Formats: sequence, structure tokens, C-alpha cells
Amino acid sequence: MSDFYTYGNVFFLLLFSSVTNIWKRIIPFWVCVGSCIAALNLQLRCGLGWQHVAMSVLSGLLLAAIFLVNALFFEGGGGDCILAFSMGVYLGARAGLAIILISCLLLLVYCLMIRKRESCPLAPFLLAGTLFYLILGEIL
Repeated sequence: MSDFYTYGNVFFLLLFSSVTNIWKRIIPFWVCVGSCIAALNLQLRCGLGWQHVAMSVLSGLLLAAIFLVNALFFEGGGGDCILAFSMGVYLGARAGLAIILISCLLLLVYCLMIRKRESCPLAPFLLAGTLFYLILGEIL
């Protein structure tokens, strides 16, 4: 897949998810699933084959598993699992793990600055982490 298409879709997926995550504290399931179906369909149409599609799905499952632990043992965070799965399908495991690390560090800094003991929406930080990764990805 072309980088422009891939990163453009991830950007708009994260942007829409960030806005709804801030306003309504949810991440729309249908947006993430529709985005994944489009990505997998494009991979097949570009002739990348089933092996590439399988690796994309495994990358998505790996990233989703990270957030699934949080969703199972703590309150909320189920939408983050689906969003992480979408990121894994589009970007792969290596880029997804780097973005999650960057996003969590940004979230930690934010939480330390505001000093409130309330939950924060993660999607905006995933968006910021993705932008940070895209700008400085060659260095990482």
C-alpha cells in the first residue's frame, strides 16, 4: 500500500476517534472495523497476498492485546483495543508498538502536569504519538 494512503487513513481514523473520545468518551466501533476492512481489502487488491493480510491481522491482534489487558482488569478502555487493532492492521507491529510507547509517555507527562486523578482519553495521545512517529520515524 502506498504510504500516503496508509498514513492518511490512520490520521483520519485517529482524528475522528480523538474527537469522539474527548466529547463522548467512546471510540466508534464501526469506524475502526470499517477502516480495517478497507485496509485488508486494499492489500488483497494490490496483490500483496494472504500472507501479508495474515501478518497485518496478527499485528493488529498484538497491539489490541496490550489494551485488552487494561480493559479486562480496569474500568473502560475497550474502544482503545479496537483502535489499536486498526493501527496494527495499517502500520504493523513495529510501528504500532513504537507509537503506543510514545503515546503512553505523552499521556504520562500530561497526567503529571494536570495532577488530577481522573481518566484521560487515550485516542488524542495515540494521534499525537502517531504524528511524532511519522515526523521522527527515521530516527526511531
